[in-house]
Amino acid sequence: IPGDFIMEYCGEVVNQADFTKRMDAYGKKRNRHYYFMTISKDEIIDAQIKGNQSRFINHSCEPNCETQKWRVNGVLRIGFFALKSIKKGTELSFDYQYQRYGDDVQKCYCGSAKCRGTLGEKLSELAPKPQESPLRENTYIPRQKKDSGSLEQSLSRITKEDGSLSSPDNALQLSRLMVQTDSNEHRQLILKTIQSTTDAATLKRFLNYQGLNILWSWMVDVNEYPASIRDQCKHDIITPLERLPISTKNAVEDSKVIKVLKKWVDNEQSSGQQ
Repeated sequence: IPGDFIMEYCGEVVNQADFTKRMDAYGKKRNRHYYFMTISKDEIIDAQIKGNQSRFINHSCEPNCETQKWRVNGVLRIGFFALKSIKKGTELSFDYQYQRYGDDVQKCYCGSAKCRGTLGEKLSELAPKPQESPLRENTYIPRQKKDSGSLEQSLSRITKEDGSLSSPDNALQLSRLMVQTDSNEHRQLILKTIQSTTDAATLKRFLNYQGLNILWSWMVDVNEYPASIRDQCKHDIITPLERLPISTKNAVEDSKVIKVLKKWVDNEQSSGQQ
Protein backbone atom coordinates (compact mmCIF):
# COMPACT_ATOMS: atom_id res chain seq x y z
CA ILE A 1 0.00 0.00 0.00
CA PRO A 2 1.40 3.47 -0.82
CA GLY A 3 3.15 4.96 2.21
CA ASP A 4 3.72 1.63 3.97
CA PHE A 5 7.08 1.07 5.68
CA ILE A 6 9.06 -1.80 4.14
CA MET A 7 12.43 -1.96 5.88
CA GLU A 8 15.24 0.16 7.29
CA TYR A 9 18.54 0.77 5.53
CA CYS A 10 21.03 -0.58 8.06
CA GLY A 11 24.80 -0.56 8.36
CA GLU A 12 27.70 1.15 10.11
CA VAL A 13 27.41 4.93 10.49
CA VAL A 14 30.69 6.65 9.60
CA ASN A 15 31.82 10.26 9.14
CA GLN A 16 33.25 11.80 5.96
CA ALA A 17 36.84 11.07 6.93
CA ASP A 18 36.16 7.38 7.56
CA PHE A 19 34.04 7.24 4.40
CA THR A 20 37.02 8.40 2.32
CA LYS A 21 39.32 5.85 4.02
CA ARG A 22 36.85 3.05 3.34
CA MET A 23 36.48 4.04 -0.31
CA ASP A 24 40.26 3.82 -0.66
CA ALA A 25 40.34 0.44 1.12
CA TYR A 26 37.49 -1.00 -0.95
CA GLY A 27 39.15 0.31 -4.11
CA LYS A 28 42.41 -1.47 -3.29
CA LYS A 29 40.44 -4.67 -2.76
CA ARG A 30 38.83 -4.07 -6.15
CA ASN A 31 35.31 -4.31 -4.74
CA ARG A 32 32.77 -4.08 -7.55
CA HIS A 33 29.88 -2.89 -5.39
CA TYR A 34 29.54 -0.13 -2.80
CA TYR A 35 26.68 0.27 -0.32
CA PHE A 36 26.85 3.84 0.98
CA MET A 37 23.87 6.07 1.74
CA THR A 38 24.03 9.59 3.14
CA ILE A 39 22.16 10.46 6.35
CA SER A 40 23.48 13.98 6.90
CA LYS A 41 26.45 16.16 5.99
CA ASP A 42 28.86 14.14 8.14
CA GLU A 43 27.01 10.85 8.60
CA ILE A 44 27.04 8.06 6.01
CA ILE A 45 25.72 4.51 6.32
CA ASP A 46 28.13 1.83 5.10
CA ALA A 47 26.16 -1.38 4.55
CA GLN A 48 29.08 -3.25 2.99
CA ILE A 49 29.65 -5.65 5.91
CA LYS A 50 26.98 -5.05 8.54
CA GLY A 51 24.06 -4.20 6.26
CA ASN A 52 20.73 -5.98 5.84
CA GLN A 53 18.80 -7.06 2.74
CA SER A 54 17.89 -3.46 1.91
CA ARG A 55 21.37 -2.91 0.43
CA PHE A 56 20.39 -5.16 -2.49
CA ILE A 57 17.42 -3.00 -3.56
CA ASN A 58 18.24 -1.92 -7.11
CA HIS A 59 17.78 1.37 -8.91
CA SER A 60 14.89 2.11 -11.24
CA CYS A 61 13.97 5.26 -13.13
CA GLU A 62 10.35 4.26 -12.42
CA PRO A 63 10.62 2.95 -8.82
CA ASN A 64 8.01 1.40 -6.55
CA CYS A 65 9.76 2.57 -3.36
CA GLU A 66 11.40 5.68 -1.94
CA THR A 67 13.69 6.41 0.98
CA GLN A 68 12.57 8.64 3.83
CA LYS A 69 14.48 10.04 6.78
CA TRP A 70 12.83 9.70 10.19
CA ARG A 71 14.03 10.87 13.56
CA VAL A 72 13.54 7.97 15.98
CA ASN A 73 14.27 8.72 19.64
CA GLY A 74 16.40 11.64 18.52
CA VAL A 75 18.41 9.65 15.95
CA LEU A 76 18.08 10.07 12.17
CA ARG A 77 17.35 6.80 10.38
CA ILE A 78 16.53 5.88 6.77
CA GLY A 79 13.69 3.61 5.75
CA PHE A 80 12.18 2.33 2.52
CA PHE A 81 8.51 3.15 1.93
CA ALA A 82 6.14 2.04 -0.82
CA LEU A 83 5.28 4.56 -3.54
CA LYS A 84 2.50 2.37 -4.93
CA SER A 85 0.75 -0.93 -4.30
CA ILE A 86 3.32 -3.70 -4.76
CA LYS A 87 2.24 -7.25 -5.66
CA LYS A 88 3.83 -10.23 -3.96
CA GLY A 89 6.99 -11.33 -5.75
CA THR A 90 7.64 -7.93 -7.35
CA GLU A 91 11.23 -6.70 -7.16
CA LEU A 92 11.65 -3.63 -4.97
CA SER A 93 13.38 -0.60 -6.48
CA PHE A 94 14.06 3.06 -5.78
CA ASP A 95 15.62 6.00 -7.62
CA TYR A 96 19.25 6.27 -6.49
CA GLN A 97 19.33 9.93 -7.58
CA TYR A 98 23.07 9.71 -8.00
CA GLN A 99 25.28 12.75 -8.17
CA ARG A 100 28.21 12.08 -10.51
CA TYR A 101 31.76 13.26 -9.80
CA GLY A 102 33.89 13.02 -12.95
CA ASP A 103 33.18 12.27 -16.60
CA ASP A 104 32.61 8.51 -16.45
CA VAL A 105 28.99 7.56 -17.07
CA GLN A 106 27.34 4.56 -15.44
CA LYS A 107 24.78 3.03 -17.78
CA CYS A 108 21.32 2.27 -16.39
CA TYR A 109 19.83 -1.16 -17.01
CA CYS A 110 16.54 -0.75 -15.15
CA GLY A 111 14.54 -1.46 -18.31
CA SER A 112 11.60 0.76 -17.42
CA ALA A 113 9.69 2.77 -20.02
CA LYS A 114 10.95 5.94 -18.34
CA CYS A 115 14.60 4.87 -18.19
CA ARG A 116 16.96 7.87 -18.39
CA GLY A 117 19.74 5.74 -19.88
CA THR A 118 22.43 6.65 -17.36
CA LEU A 119 22.85 6.98 -13.62
CA GLY A 120 23.71 10.38 -12.26
CA GLU A 121 23.83 14.00 -13.28
CA LYS A 122 27.24 15.52 -13.89
CA LEU A 123 28.33 17.89 -11.13
CA SER A 124 28.36 20.88 -13.51
CA GLU A 125 24.78 20.07 -14.62
CA LEU A 126 23.33 20.34 -11.15
CA ALA A 127 21.63 23.52 -9.97
CA PRO A 128 22.25 24.90 -7.50
CA LYS A 129 25.85 23.71 -7.34
CA PRO A 130 26.37 21.60 -4.20
CA GLN A 131 29.13 22.23 -1.69
CA GLU A 132 32.51 20.66 -2.37
CA SER A 133 32.86 17.11 -1.12
CA PRO A 134 35.90 14.99 -0.30
CA LEU A 135 34.59 12.25 -2.62
CA ARG A 136 37.11 10.80 -5.08
CA GLU A 137 36.92 11.22 -8.84
CA ASN A 138 34.24 9.06 -10.48
CA THR A 139 32.73 8.08 -7.12
CA TYR A 140 28.96 7.77 -6.87
CA ILE A 141 26.84 8.38 -3.77
CA PRO A 142 23.09 8.92 -3.42
CA ARG A 143 22.18 12.60 -3.07
CA GLN A 144 19.32 14.41 -1.41
CA LYS A 145 16.23 15.20 -3.46
CA LYS A 146 16.10 18.79 -4.69
CA ASP A 147 14.03 21.10 -2.54
CA SER A 148 10.53 21.60 -3.93
CA GLY A 149 10.26 24.99 -2.22
CA SER A 150 10.55 26.68 1.16
CA LEU A 151 8.99 25.27 4.30
CA GLU A 152 6.40 28.04 4.20
CA GLN A 153 5.37 26.94 0.71
CA SER A 154 5.24 23.31 1.77
CA LEU A 155 3.03 24.18 4.73
CA SER A 156 0.71 26.29 2.58
CA ARG A 157 0.08 23.26 0.36
CA ILE A 158 -1.16 21.11 3.25
CA THR A 159 -2.95 23.67 5.44
CA LYS A 160 -6.20 25.65 5.30
CA GLU A 161 -6.55 29.41 5.62
CA ASP A 162 -6.74 29.15 9.42
CA GLY A 163 -3.34 27.39 9.49
CA SER A 164 -4.67 23.91 10.38
CA LEU A 165 -3.94 20.73 8.43
CA SER A 166 -6.46 20.43 5.60
CA SER A 167 -6.90 16.64 5.90
CA PRO A 168 -5.62 13.55 7.78
CA ASP A 169 -3.68 12.55 4.66
CA ASN A 170 -1.40 15.56 5.17
CA ALA A 171 -0.22 14.39 8.59
CA LEU A 172 2.54 12.32 7.00
CA GLN A 173 3.84 15.31 5.06
CA LEU A 174 3.87 17.37 8.25
CA SER A 175 5.93 14.70 10.02
CA ARG A 176 8.37 14.68 7.12
CA LEU A 177 8.77 18.45 7.33
CA MET A 178 9.41 18.17 11.07
CA VAL A 179 12.24 15.71 10.50
CA GLN A 180 13.81 17.87 7.80
CA THR A 181 13.99 21.18 9.70
CA ASP A 182 16.50 22.21 12.37
CA SER A 183 15.58 25.89 12.32
CA ASN A 184 13.82 27.17 15.43
CA GLU A 185 11.90 29.67 13.31
CA HIS A 186 10.56 26.91 11.06
CA ARG A 187 9.76 24.73 14.04
CA GLN A 188 7.61 27.53 15.44
CA LEU A 189 5.58 27.57 12.21
CA ILE A 190 5.03 23.82 12.40
CA LEU A 191 4.03 23.99 16.07
CA LYS A 192 1.45 26.65 15.20
CA THR A 193 0.06 24.31 12.54
CA ILE A 194 -0.36 21.54 15.11
CA GLN A 195 -1.93 23.95 17.59
CA SER A 196 -4.39 25.22 14.96
CA THR A 197 -5.48 21.70 14.00
CA THR A 198 -8.55 20.54 15.93
CA ASP A 199 -9.73 17.58 13.85
CA ALA A 200 -9.24 14.46 16.01
CA ALA A 201 -8.73 12.11 13.04
CA THR A 202 -5.95 14.30 11.66
CA LEU A 203 -4.20 14.57 15.03
CA LYS A 204 -4.45 10.79 15.54
CA ARG A 205 -2.87 10.26 12.13
CA PHE A 206 -0.09 12.65 13.16
CA LEU A 207 0.57 10.52 16.25
CA ASN A 208 0.60 7.38 14.10
CA TYR A 209 3.38 8.95 12.03
CA GLN A 210 5.68 9.26 15.07
CA GLY A 211 4.58 12.83 15.80
CA LEU A 212 5.08 12.43 19.55
CA ASN A 213 8.59 11.02 19.13
CA ILE A 214 9.56 13.88 16.85
CA LEU A 215 8.25 16.42 19.37
CA TRP A 216 10.30 14.66 22.05
CA SER A 217 13.45 15.13 19.95
CA TRP A 218 12.61 18.83 19.65
CA MET A 219 12.22 19.02 23.42
CA VAL A 220 15.70 17.57 23.83
CA ASP A 221 17.09 20.17 21.40
CA VAL A 222 15.70 23.05 23.51
CA ASN A 223 18.70 22.78 25.85
CA GLU A 224 20.94 23.88 22.97
CA TYR A 225 19.01 27.11 22.39
CA PRO A 226 20.12 30.46 23.85
CA ALA A 227 18.84 30.94 27.41
CA SER A 228 16.93 34.05 26.33
CA ILE A 229 14.46 32.01 24.19
CA ARG A 230 14.55 28.66 25.96
CA ASP A 231 11.46 29.20 28.15
CA GLN A 232 9.40 30.45 25.21
CA CYS A 233 10.42 27.43 23.15
CA LYS A 234 9.33 25.11 25.95
CA HIS A 235 5.96 26.84 26.12
CA ASP A 236 5.54 26.63 22.33
CA ILE A 237 6.03 22.85 22.43
CA ILE A 238 3.86 22.19 25.49
CA THR A 239 0.86 24.10 24.09
CA PRO A 240 0.26 21.83 21.06
CA LEU A 241 1.06 18.76 23.19
CA GLU A 242 -2.12 19.47 25.16
CA ARG A 243 -4.17 19.16 21.96
CA LEU A 244 -2.95 15.72 20.93
CA PRO A 245 -5.48 12.87 21.47
CA ILE A 246 -3.12 10.56 23.36
CA SER A 247 -5.29 7.59 24.38
CA THR A 248 -2.86 5.57 26.50
CA LYS A 249 -0.25 6.29 29.14
CA ASN A 250 2.11 3.86 27.39
CA ALA A 251 2.21 6.08 24.31
CA VAL A 252 3.49 8.99 26.37
CA GLU A 253 5.98 6.88 28.31
CA ASP A 254 7.34 5.24 25.15
CA SER A 255 8.00 8.65 23.61
CA LYS A 256 9.94 9.80 26.73
CA VAL A 257 8.02 13.09 26.70
CA ILE A 258 7.06 12.75 30.36
CA LYS A 259 10.70 12.40 31.43
CA VAL A 260 11.63 15.65 29.71
CA LEU A 261 8.62 17.48 31.14
CA LYS A 262 9.51 16.33 34.65
CA LYS A 263 13.08 17.48 34.13
CA TRP A 264 11.86 20.88 33.00
CA VAL A 265 9.64 21.19 36.09
CA ASP A 266 12.43 20.07 38.44
CA ASN A 267 14.87 22.56 36.92
CA GLU A 268 12.31 25.36 37.22
CA GLN A 269 11.64 24.52 40.85
CA SER A 270 15.36 24.39 41.60
CA SER A 271 15.86 27.78 39.97
CA GLY A 272 13.01 29.22 42.04
CA GLN A 273 14.55 28.01 45.29
CA GLN A 274 17.93 29.60 44.56
